Amino acid sequence: MVATIKQVAEQAGVSAATVSYVLNGTGTVTEATRQRVLNAVSALNYQPSFAARSLRGRSYTLGLALPAMPGRLADPALAEVLAGLADAATGRGYQLLLAAPDGERSGTELCISLARTGRVDGLVLLDMLVGDERAAALCELGFPHVCAGPAPDGCASAAVEVDGADAAAQAVRHLLSLGHRRISLIQLPSDLAESEPCYEGYN
Repeated sequence: MVATIKQVAEQAGVSAATVSYVLNGTGTVTEATRQRVLNAVSALNYQPSFAARSLRGRSYTLGLALPAMPGRLADPALAEVLAGLADAATGRGYQLLLAAPDGERSGTELCISLARTGRVDGLVLLDMLVGDERAAALCELGFPHVCAGPAPDGCASAAVEVDGADAAAQAVRHLLSLGHRRISLIQLPSDLAESEPCYEGYN
């Protein structure tokens, strides 16, 4: 038997509207209430009807936009990032769509297409490039997105950044403290926005 939102609400001891707030990431609920709802969703194996929800104007899908970099999906570090994003999205009632450009469309064209067709409610841009045109295009469209790395100058994007210069400097200092003096750097591709800060920290 397929569980309903009403059954989830009864199990969690809240209203159906509160369940909807938690799953949609809207409204204001306490962390304790949110956790009760998520526990009830898990216990009842409740599956929201994304087809019905999308008719109300939202796809409940987030896109993860990768640049054209052969072999990138084989990177174990990327797998950790994707796992974290998937867990966070699922906990808020969203699905993930991994999007990478092919030979026919550039990364910028792909992002614009996803934004205009309504297939996703927002985009996470991974592997930010120097002067990344994807972010600039989405800024121009006014489409919700987050840059996982430095946003281009003059673009009012939300960004989640790691201080690559400080991280590299800390790594070098640690190796020096162990007595090492000949320290090499396996550098990121030069077109990545995080490449130059990493090199600066290494120097």
